[in-house]
Amino acid sequence: MRKMREVANQQQGLYRPEFEHDNCGIGAVVNIKGKKTHDTVANALKIVENLEHRAGKDAEGKTGDGVGILLQISHKFFKKVCKKEGFDIGGEREYGVAQLFFPQQEIKRAQAKKMFEIIVEKEGLELLGWRTVPVFPEVLGHKAKECMPCIMQAFVKKPEDVEKGLAAGRIPVTPNTCSGAERFADWILPVLFSSPSGNPLREYLGMPPLSGHKTILCAIHPALQISALGAALPREEYLAFTRQAVEDGPGEYAELFAWCYPYGADTVLPSKISVSQLIGNLPELGQYPDFMRDSMAERAVSRGTAAHKLMEHLPIAKHTFASVNACLKELTDRGTLTKKEAEGIYAANIVDFFSKGLGSRMLASPRVERELAFNHRVKANSVFDADTDETLLLQGIIDCCFIEGGEWVLIDYKTDYVPKGRAKEVAMSHAKQLRLYKSALEELTGIPVKECWIHLLSTGESVLVQ
Repeated sequence: MRKMREVANQQQGLYRPEFEHDNCGIGAVVNIKGKKTHDTVANALKIVENLEHRAGKDAEGKTGDGVGILLQISHKFFKKVCKKEGFDIGGEREYGVAQLFFPQQEIKRAQAKKMFEIIVEKEGLELLGWRTVPVFPEVLGHKAKECMPCIMQAFVKKPEDVEKGLAAGRIPVTPNTCSGAERFADWILPVLFSSPSGNPLREYLGMPPLSGHKTILCAIHPALQISALGAALPREEYLAFTRQAVEDGPGEYAELFAWCYPYGADTVLPSKISVSQLIGNLPELGQYPDFMRDSMAERAVSRGTAAHKLMEHLPIAKHTFASVNACLKELTDRGTLTKKEAEGIYAANIVDFFSKGLGSRMLASPRVERELAFNHRVKANSVFDADTDETLLLQGIIDCCFIEGGEWVLIDYKTDYVPKGRAKEVAMSHAKQLRLYKSALEELTGIPVKECWIHLLSTGESVLVQ
């Protein structure tokens, strides 16, 4: 037996026993003549089947720890399927494919896609189109289905100025070269030499230029000596250089030195802002410590938070005092609400809401969304008085929205104090907030919003906000 083990562990062909170790299985298939055939893919799938014993499985035997194959981009295949999607990817090697794993939830997926599209545009690239990858969830186990993402592919056009390989004369820019720089030139020159921005310097030194976009302004002063690029100047030479530079003046570079950044307004814009901040609501603690909660329960803001929690968790059905109180007890037992917070909720108005008007329409809806958080990219001049086309990230939470006749009906719950006969006036003070919610919901779902409502929980009145 020992002899057999020794023979098995000897080097045979490409097998090297010193690399033997216990790990997940892998395999590789290649056509040494570079011929592309489906047989290569079929053989790769055979490897996956034969390595089934190497993969982790749950007790059910239907959910594993993941397996797959990596292969070249099949241009003929993508050309055909993308044409069906309504866009053309161009010639072979003229595009890139991003394999993306998005949330299954429609609105979160729309947010992630929008962010990807914005980044592609910011980088000066062109998005050719999207493709949803076909899947067969019926072969998955229960656990895998619960966390299965929505798999999509984004096709991005190759820029015209992309070079093949590294151009001659580039200096490697690494964390080590940057942190080890002894002077400013050691830090900036590698960047300039590796970028089209440094072409004036490359030309001065007799090096070939690089193609592409220039992102750094680089110019050569007439008094510069080539020897100055190799090491720090001796003090006397440096002083002579600075005196000559001062005497000669900026010359043709005067206009450059007087240059002002044309997008000054953008520098004072926030990168993101919440709807609450925009409308002037001060931030509140999301969860008070237990020792503070009872003392805070009487505050209007706390009553509003408690009412929103109830409307989020209350089953969508017709209610009685008993059913509302049962839900309040459950939330109290769970620690979501304190007893005082629960006592401050107008249960009668909750029962009334679901018995008529908006509540009845919600009950008949095929789709209801509650506490819908969103991130929405908007132009700054749409929310601020700013002379700029720059964008910022708008964040918010929509209390409730439901589908009716193929369109959204949007509801925002308010617990404001309402003087008698002034419900409409109070509701209209929240019009800006609803406009922002409406814009985000339409953009992220592609479904129009036909109505926006403010429901005043303190009085039980619903007000349509146009």
